[in-house]
Amino acid sequence: MKKNAFAHTAQRASLAASFFIALSGYGPEAVAIEKDGRATIPIRGGVFSPVTDQERLDARRAALNDAWRNYINDPRTSSQARLNTIERNKAEIDAKIARCVLNTSDCDFFSSVNYISENLNKDNKTLTVFLIANVNDQKVNAYLGNVSPAGKQQSGSGSGFAFLFLQRNATTNTPYDGSDSNKAVRDVAKFGGDLAGGSDVAAKLNEVLVQAGFESMSFEDIASTCNGMSIHDEALASYRQSGTVNNFAEMARFTKACGLDPNNGINFKYFAVAEAEAQAPLRDRGMQTIVYNIRVRVTNISRGIPQTIASAGPYQFTGRGPDSITASRDGLQLSATAAARIITDIMNEKGLR
Repeated sequence: MKKNAFAHTAQRASLAASFFIALSGYGPEAVAIEKDGRATIPIRGGVFSPVTDQERLDARRAALNDAWRNYINDPRTSSQARLNTIERNKAEIDAKIARCVLNTSDCDFFSSVNYISENLNKDNKTLTVFLIANVNDQKVNAYLGNVSPAGKQQSGSGSGFAFLFLQRNATTNTPYDGSDSNKAVRDVAKFGGDLAGGSDVAAKLNEVLVQAGFESMSFEDIASTCNGMSIHDEALASYRQSGTVNNFAEMARFTKACGLDPNNGINFKYFAVAEAEAQAPLRDRGMQTIVYNIRVRVTNISRGIPQTIASAGPYQFTGRGPDSITASRDGLQLSATAAARIITDIMNEKGLR
């Protein structure tokens, strides 16, 4: 029997990195997101025209609704909690989109709508509309925040929220052929140091969460106030080596105790951990690609034992770029944005402050 040959491809990758961010509150994230919309409807036509004004409006409304569906079903901009809020308010959202078709200056959720083409098929008696819409993510998030259980409480800023983002990236892409020696190479040499720059991830987390109305505080500030840098380093080393956080309970107790410190003025109540694990970089059509798997867990630490509120994932995001550094940065920013959004959605959905 011929034995398969496997090449051990050593690749550069990004560092295992982590960040603590203290949070409270919620609100909009300012991002414009472009989505296509397409719709085909049957027509009957009028006396003087093959298409009536009402039929044209119906086709445009259907195409805009298609762009909206593409937006809310995109994993980079949605979550199950977010979809639940949208479904509960479907009638009002549909009315807002309908008004946008009638008057482009009255678009709550779209910063612009460009109707690219209208194709009439006289034989089949159908009208097809294609458009490109820029979704105003800031206004969508503001609306969904207001109508969420948390938003309806109108309780102002919430309790302190500690956020830990952990990252580890593969440095080799070694297929497992079933042999013990190959397995050892795969398991031992898989993860390594950083080239992309963890500061980019921290900045993206801060950007998303601050724009969402949270008050943030860097881990360095927390550690300097509460003398907890060793806990952070242990968590980082644990995740880099085994993909788990072994001292989670200790971190939760530390975070709760830190919230009682009068020097920082934040009463921590919630603790979330987002984990980003990357596969080794691969070359695809002249570009480097890196796939990240993201998981998020939220716990209530206000009591003695941390209680899990919700978990999400795994979600997959692919970073692309001309080199491993750029691809890693792209994937990590997508991951950080998604993690922050998932956390916000979970908290709003459950009405937690």
